[in-house]
Amino acid sequence: MLTGVTTWSFAYDGEGRLISATDRNGRGTTIVRDVDGVATTIVSP
Repeated sequence: MLTGVTTWSFAYDGEGRLISATDRNGRGTTIVRDVDGVATTIVSP
């Protein structure tokens, strides 16, 4: 069921790779990437 409430928002870098996801309560998860774009760390609440 769609409620009109955004549950997640996503951000991408210039290459189209996911760099963060934030839930509707503002809790974010960040993906840290090295110079080659490989995910090295995932930081979450």
